[in-house]
Amino acid sequence: MPFRNLPLELHEHIAAYLDEDKDICSYTLVSSETHNAVHSIRGAVWRSLFAKRYDMPPGKTGRDLMLHYMRRRMILSRVSRSGLRDGTSHSEVRCLEILRDLVVESFARTTTTSTPYKASKNLVQLRRFVQSSNILDNILYDTTTGSYGARLMQTLQVVFTHWQLETSIRSEIRGFALSQHIVYTRPDEMFLFIDKKWTLNLTYLLHVANFFKYHMKSDHEDTLSHLMLDLENSEKPAAWDQELKTGPEVTPLGASWMGSFAYIPTRNELDEIRSPPSAESRHNRHVPDVLDVEEGFQTLHIDAPSLTDHIPWPAAFEDRLHALPPRSLVELLKLDKQQAYDAYRPPRRSKRGFQGTAEDMHILELESRQEQTLKRRSVCSQLEKEYARKLSEKPSRLKPGQDYRIFGGCGEDYGPFQCTGVLHNLPSQSGIPGWQRICMMKYSDASPASSSASSSAASSPTLATFSTSPSSTSSASSVTAGGLFNPMTDPTSPDGHSYPEGHVSSVDQSALDDHCWCYEGIVLPGGKIILGRWWHPFGEDTGYYDMGPFIFWNTGAAENKGGI
Repeated sequence: MPFRNLPLELHEHIAAYLDEDKDICSYTLVSSETHNAVHSIRGAVWRSLFAKRYDMPPGKTGRDLMLHYMRRRMILSRVSRSGLRDGTSHSEVRCLEILRDLVVESFARTTTTSTPYKASKNLVQLRRFVQSSNILDNILYDTTTGSYGARLMQTLQVVFTHWQLETSIRSEIRGFALSQHIVYTRPDEMFLFIDKKWTLNLTYLLHVANFFKYHMKSDHEDTLSHLMLDLENSEKPAAWDQELKTGPEVTPLGASWMGSFAYIPTRNELDEIRSPPSAESRHNRHVPDVLDVEEGFQTLHIDAPSLTDHIPWPAAFEDRLHALPPRSLVELLKLDKQQAYDAYRPPRRSKRGFQGTAEDMHILELESRQEQTLKRRSVCSQLEKEYARKLSEKPSRLKPGQDYRIFGGCGEDYGPFQCTGVLHNLPSQSGIPGWQRICMMKYSDASPASSSASSSAASSPTLATFSTSPSSTSSASSVTAGGLFNPMTDPTSPDGHSYPEGHVSSVDQSALDDHCWCYEGIVLPGGKIILGRWWHPFGEDTGYYDMGPFIFWNTGAAENKGGI
């Protein structure tokens, strides 16, 4: 039988065995029959090619997969060679949007396993791009332009924190003096959120990641590099291992964690760090941080939900942390306003069959952009009205387990400790879901099971110290008692929060002592890494001299069941 007389299905079957893109192009040029087989309406060849390299998103036609495949292969290859600068050019924005799609669509139609790189092909492609490009070298700290592309580039760099910390991936360590200055800035001067819509301060998170990147990948004395080399693969920072979601389906936190924290021992050195580094001192100024490198990494074990369902959240903790989400955030999450705005993409006009000059095409593109802008403004206006209507309704009580989760835990750094905390969801950032905010109070281990209890440990607050009588917290304000920014002040609700009975206990401020430490951080999408800062609960009165950055990452320990 002549080659051109082969059935269409056989031509498709032959093309499916071709792995290289150039071989597919060559095969389409053999004859009209091979061309028709590759570009058939049902798109069997492109569906097979797409499934070899990427996770298969639901609801895509063969033509959609062909366009996505071509665009990804061409743009990612081009930008990986030319490099990313600041995310503002058209080609860079297209590349960053493709990377975001790969993040959001990872683990689509796959089952969760302990080996994420075998389960998600998107992670393999992302890792290859990270290794071949400069996305981890050119960390974008300054986004004063406020552009969409620069914000998206920052978001992706934060999501790729685990690759920044991986010793086998080469990435330059730049600007440590500036990162050191940022992470030790007073909490009432460096907020985790930049507005009342829970928009994350990604610049701060990037500096925290760069700070620990320096300590984990540098061979200097008193850093964490030797501890990182001693870790098993299952104990190192890792990527997410299931599809990223928001709301009730957000990835739960595991039970076993490792981490580290840092601080500056003297006030004079801390004052020196807090002074902005000059252009000359950015490269040579170095004040040594104190890290617990002798005893190994800090450990944290989060109790299973069944053990912590009835743990009250002490009012003294809430006054210092403002951990419980306000109603405005709860309503914002229900509407998923930011995600709807970021993900909204009006359909582009097709250029197929267009008859006209290049000037006519330019006019058509300008009209299309104006139409897209008007549609986007219309969608945002409708969401704003719905958001305002929800806030004007009668306040409803927050639902524990749904609007927030209270957890207990224990661990060890310089000694054993216990902790009580609150976890709640955050809106999507630049179209990527799965962000969470975690706040916890860490205090000395004074449980009866301790082999020995000092007088100071015996006076430390434990869960048994607090009564469970219901009480309402003080009204929300822009700056809390602990000096932290509260971006979710609800002006329409003068009485602040409305909490369920038994979940905010009444306690005097004297229950806090010198063995308590406040922790506030951001759980990155996938629930594998937490970046944030710690400080003394009375830091506002003492100038926040007892504070510093921290990092936690989930480990693949066998006992990593439970969590929240």
